[in-house]
Amino acid sequence: MIFAYRQSRTKLFLVFAYILESLLQNARLKRADKLINFLDFFNINLAKLYKARLYFTKGDFEKALTYINAFLSKTKSIDASYFKCEILKFLGKKEEAFILIENLIKTSDRIKSWDILAKLIQDDKDFLRVEKIYKQNLNNFTKFKSHKHEIARHLSCIQIPINSEEVFKFQKNLVKVVLLSGKNQQSIKKAMSLKNALQALQDLDKLFKKHNKEYFLISGTFLGLIRDKNFISTDYDIDLGVFDIKLKDLQSMIIKDSNFILASLYHEHFVQFYHLNGIYIDIFIHYKEGDKIYHNGDFLRWKNSFFTLTDYEFLGLKAKAPLNHNLYLEENYGPNWQVPKNSLEFNSFLDTPNLEVTNEKQMIICLYYLLMSDFAKNNKKRILEKLKFYKEDEFIKECLKDENE
Repeated sequence: MIFAYRQSRTKLFLVFAYILESLLQNARLKRADKLINFLDFFNINLAKLYKARLYFTKGDFEKALTYINAFLSKTKSIDASYFKCEILKFLGKKEEAFILIENLIKTSDRIKSWDILAKLIQDDKDFLRVEKIYKQNLNNFTKFKSHKHEIARHLSCIQIPINSEEVFKFQKNLVKVVLLSGKNQQSIKKAMSLKNALQALQDLDKLFKKHNKEYFLISGTFLGLIRDKNFISTDYDIDLGVFDIKLKDLQSMIIKDSNFILASLYHEHFVQFYHLNGIYIDIFIHYKEGDKIYHNGDFLRWKNSFFTLTDYEFLGLKAKAPLNHNLYLEENYGPNWQVPKNSLEFNSFLDTPNLEVTNEKQMIICLYYLLMSDFAKNNKKRILEKLKFYKEDEFIKECLKDENE
């Protein structure tokens, strides 16, 4: 998040803002604190904004809220209001966050407001509330009308379980808006910096050792260790697993560490967070069931044969991972796991042998968005076949009039 001090056009304040952003992104919190205190001494309101940022990074959300409110009392800023929504979400004050973002949607034509709204969705009740806001405010501004497809994409890309037919219908209507717009192509996620990924893993390793906890490498990160002796060059996040750690304890560890920011509180079986350098990490809680071990996403489950952990050397770190790497990787990626594939050739929704779907409605929505990605250029037929497996033939004909396969 970059909060340029837009209200001030003086170059000096912009310089301070960029310096503070750089310090925060590189976890130089003590230096950032000194500069913030310097600005605060001269009663410069910018200091309050970055005090809020600093306390948010440290996981002190109450103080972050105090300072962002102080900043907003003197300076109108939509970006700072977005940040306040984020703080309110982590404080469990979702109702206040909903009211704030709905007011912004009513008074500003910023498309980003819809993205912030989408990130507040936790369950079917929230989806239905968002549907009401969507119907009441979509025509507020000319910009909203001309970017309906973009707004629809923001509201339907939320990967949480869909349990009611009403919500499923709303989600499919949003998909239809995007598909019929002719502006539905999404790019593949940008690959992560391998240098930054190593820094993120090193800092996480220190955090787990500090708390006397154990993590292990899984999925693409483990595949990279065995096959490439590095992170996979086309990967975009780090995948890790844990046993016997409660979700709230894991979230608390991440929140209190100043190197990491928790991305969401709403996942039930894993934590998603990012390092200050921008690298995303998913840590999945693993469960033992007879001769199997499984872990869950929001609407998917991956099952493996029971495995024990052993130590591996990985980029200078001693990392745990499954002992029988051949069996684990074959179950996850098939017998040809040693053959590298990029993100245009492999997709976990279609190509993971040990995947089980736990929420078909959400899987269907995700398949439609996969149909809009770069991956679909060479795999459109496979995606359509999967959608037809879920009896989506009529909707496909309605939204993709050129598809009659």
